[in-house]
Amino acid sequence: MKKCYLDSNVLVYFKFEPLKHHGKAERVILSFDYLFISPLTIDEFIHSLRFFLRRDKYKEEEIIKLLEQALDSILALDNLTIINPPTDKTSNRSIIKLMQEFHLGPRDAYHLLIMKENNIGNFATFDTDFKYVFRKKVLKLFK
Repeated sequence: MKKCYLDSNVLVYFKFEPLKHHGKAERVILSFDYLFISPLTIDEFIHSLRFFLRRDKYKEEEIIKLLEQALDSILALDNLTIINPPTDKTSNRSIIKLMQEFHLGPRDAYHLLIMKENNIGNFATFDTDFKYVFRKKVLKLFK
């Protein structure tokens, strides 16, 4: 049973063929039995797509339609599960420690917490924000 948590950039590259890492993102999506994202990932995915579409001068009504289509296609992946951050106070207090230990921003620390709490050892990303996490072998980078 191969599980992987997806960074929003993998989803962005997966959805848009002209982007440089589309093939790699597609390979990630097809390589795992179980894929996981959180509402934080969805937020980042929508935010990034909207930024690119606005930059490329799409009209707002067209942006909304494209965002809906992109999100629907991601959520339609059969092997995708949406998982939530823990809600208990103790787990949420650990965010600061994760930020300090792994040199992460708060949002990335939440992604790490989600992966740890759900025993997900693989993480697919094209960012370098998690380099200390990978160096300490807390997660395995898949890209």
